[in-house]
Amino acid sequence: MLLNTTADAPWMTDELLQSEIVEYFRARHLWCDSLAIEVAHGQVVISGRITSLAQQHLLLHLLRNFHGVRRVINRLRLVSAPAQATPQRAAETGLSGWFSRLRNGRVLSGAALVLAVVFFAWRPTSASPDVHPVRGQLRVAGEPAPGAFILFHPVDEARRGAATPSATVAADGTFQVSTFNRHDGAPAGEYIATVVWHREVARGGERERGPNVIPARFGKPETSSLRISVPPAGTELPVLEIPVLAPAR
Repeated sequence: MLLNTTADAPWMTDELLQSEIVEYFRARHLWCDSLAIEVAHGQVVISGRITSLAQQHLLLHLLRNFHGVRRVINRLRLVSAPAQATPQRAAETGLSGWFSRLRNGRVLSGAALVLAVVFFAWRPTSASPDVHPVRGQLRVAGEPAPGAFILFHPVDEARRGAATPSATVAADGTFQVSTFNRHDGAPAGEYIATVVWHREVARGGERERGPNVIPARFGKPETSSLRISVPPAGTELPVLEIPVLAPAR
């Protein structure tokens, strides 16, 4: 019998890759019975029900950086979350142990750590802060950055870990911010924005996810110069400008 193998890891069969992905997620308490993974020629289809955009972003980011995965097709469905424990309880029961196990795994990056904080340290509760509509544009080297992912980190230390708004840039360079639900906006306050953009590249006649082309300083809240303010009434943000692309690798 001829087994399908992946181009990036020719020794890895699709069956083995599927098994390793599921075991990786299980070991880090990211797997649940509502999820399903299918693999064909290194192309991974993830489907099932998830309860937050943060959970979706974390799962997709880890899959896209998993060795042997050539492409990820997202068929996840966002559904209403059942009643959750408080953010403090969620962090106590899952966050510290998950991070210690993640450090021993093979998929680890600054963006993954940020997304892990979003997923584990925050769960929607009845005490969640009010959100306000936020729209904006991102330009990289003067051009739109379709598919770029933006995280908005609260400047106020007391709010860090409570809710981290995010946005994915559309084809025309515009974005709408989400916190608890799709495009619902962000809590009022001051934020530092970080950006990751794995711009698509052409390979073998297909479009695939390429390396991050955003300079590293814009990927960390400690070094990013992108600051925004969200008033209680919501806002149309000034254009976020990143003047240059990262050096080619």
